[in-house]
Amino acid sequence: MLVLPCMVSLYVCCYIALLSVRDKEATNITSRKISGDNTLSFNGTTRPVSSASARAGVDALHLPRLLYEDEGKIVKTRPRCTAHELVLITQQKPHTSSNCPNNDAWMTALLEETADLSSVTIISVGCNKGDDFVSQMRDWSRNPMFSPSTYTSTQQRLFGRLNRACKGAAQTRHMTGKSREIRGFCIEPMPSNYKLLTQTMSALNYTESVTLMQNAISSTNGMTQFPNAAAGTESSGIGMGSNHVDVVMSTLDSIIESRKIHDVEFLSIDTEGNDMRAIIGCVRSLYTKKIRYFEFEYHNVARWAFSDLQDLIDILDQMDFACYWALNSGGLCRLTGCWHDMYYKQRTWSNVACINRASKHTYARMQEISSRVRVELPK
Repeated sequence: MLVLPCMVSLYVCCYIALLSVRDKEATNITSRKISGDNTLSFNGTTRPVSSASARAGVDALHLPRLLYEDEGKIVKTRPRCTAHELVLITQQKPHTSSNCPNNDAWMTALLEETADLSSVTIISVGCNKGDDFVSQMRDWSRNPMFSPSTYTSTQQRLFGRLNRACKGAAQTRHMTGKSREIRGFCIEPMPSNYKLLTQTMSALNYTESVTLMQNAISSTNGMTQFPNAAAGTESSGIGMGSNHVDVVMSTLDSIIESRKIHDVEFLSIDTEGNDMRAIIGCVRSLYTKKIRYFEFEYHNVARWAFSDLQDLIDILDQMDFACYWALNSGGLCRLTGCWHDMYYKQRTWSNVACINRASKHTYARMQEISSRVRVELPK
């Protein structure tokens, strides 16, 4: 019984230590400026920047492209947004235009960066009906057998027409290169949705490459109660709803270890409020860089009402992840180093995308996108 308190104490101590390192780094930042002669002045030193960055100068929100250099020369010190930059960002309310993001631009960069890998692994936590998961299976495997349109029509034939919150949000990218080996993990705790996934993927012979798991994902292993709503329901999670059933609860770290997963190229987390606890449950994999890219939801439902996104972003920063609001318009807006408390006060259904900075090509691309973002305001 002493294990959990000890783990919590260790977590808090590590977090305090990490924050002290972050604050020390922040005090080293004195000045930053991109001049007209393709150089970047930073803390009194001058370095060349890419011609593309110099030509762009100031983005649509008048934010300097401070971190986007040539891929091999990304600035290691991480400047934080100034008060003026925060005003320019928050005036646009990027988190209110992030419920159904278009991730085509940076996912294309990620697929380019991993094009030479002979095998890949992707994980979807909260797989729900499986539409987005199948789209990602197609993109990452480069195998046309994973057809989102065929999958949706097959599911409708088996279960009837189901509601989809983000109609048409999934992107279909042009496949290049030969198909490659893929391991896909589709994790869905709700029994009705798990049945829907199992029957649809079996009908299409996807189960050779796809591992279906009826697990709830959190920060500890054990059992939990989960609502069993109608098939296709997208808004139920731990601690919500009624008609509960017992399901296995696992951490992603335990699944990655038990399934002998070496690297995860793409991770999607959609737990209807338990996302932060799911991320805490894969902290070992994040710290050891087993996870290249992941995305999750943020709002005020269930556990998110009691969880702190700013703390999570700061901890991920110390593990070398940069995070952004993922926008419906196809843009990105920086979260790491650019927090504003309005994100506590004006919570809405939003999505966050995080990249490990070791993935230099994708990180540079995401920095570039975030520096010229135009937020598409809700109508």
